[in-house]
Amino acid sequence: DVGDVRATQVIVTEDGRPRRLTPQDWEVCFGFPPQHTNVPEGKAPENPRYKALGNSWAVPCSRWIGERIQLIENE
Repeated sequence: DVGDVRATQVIVTEDGRPRRLTPQDWEVCFGFPPQHTNVPEGKAPENPRYKALGNSWAVPCSRWIGERIQLIENE
C-alpha cells in the first residue's frame, strides 16, 4: 500500500521546491483543456477530478488510434 497516491506524484519547481500535481496539471498532461474536469461553479472536490482523469484516455493517443482506424476503414 502506497497510501495517498496523489502525494507520490510530485514535480520539482524551478526554485527547487517539490509540489504535487494538481488536477489541472493532469488535465494538460492528458490533452484536455485546463479545468476540463471542474464543474461549472468551479468548486469540484479534487478527489473525483483525479479519479475522472485516472479513468480517462489521453486525448492525443485516442486521436491517433481513431485516425489509424479511419485510414483502414477508408481503404
